[in-house]
Parts: sequence; structure tokens; C-alpha cells
Amino acid sequence: SGGESRLSFFYTPIDKSSSNIAEGFERGRPREFRQFLRIAKGSSGELRSQIAIAADQSYVSRTEYQQITHELKHLSRKISNLMDYLSKKV
Repeated sequence: SGGESRLSFFYTPIDKSSSNIAEGFERGRPREFRQFLRIAKGSSGELRSQIAIAADQSYVSRTEYQQITHELKHLSRKISNLMDYLSKKV
């Protein structure tokens, strides 16, 4: 459908975030896991930038933009909290 193609550019940072978290976890070392979490957090920021551009170009509504941005900021906070927790364990 049209909705899938007009928002398909969001999939790359979403895929990168989840893949980085999984890869870092599978390495089995908290320090490496934190590094991959930093990368995933960066991908979340990348996605926030892309959603802002999409809103500016009317690909998403203002309401969708606000909701998605809120969720991404929440995700970034969760990743940061996990990174903080892991840094205390090392």
C-alpha cells in the first residue's frame, strides 16, 4: 500500500537499532553491549530526524510526528538507563 512505501525509509534505522541491541547482547560482554547500545541510541536519534523531515514534507501528520517522537525519546531514555545500569556492573 502507499503508506508502506512512503514510510519505508524509516525501516533502516529501526532495523539497525534492534540489530545492534541483539548483536551487542550476543557478544556476552557488558562493555561491548554498552557500545552497541550507544549505536542503537544513535539510530533512534537518526529516526527522530527522519520523522521530522517526513512531517515537514507532509508524509506524516503532526499528531503522528508527535506520537512517534515521544515514543522514540522514551526508547532513548530506556537505552540510556540500560547503559547506566551496565556501567555500574563493570
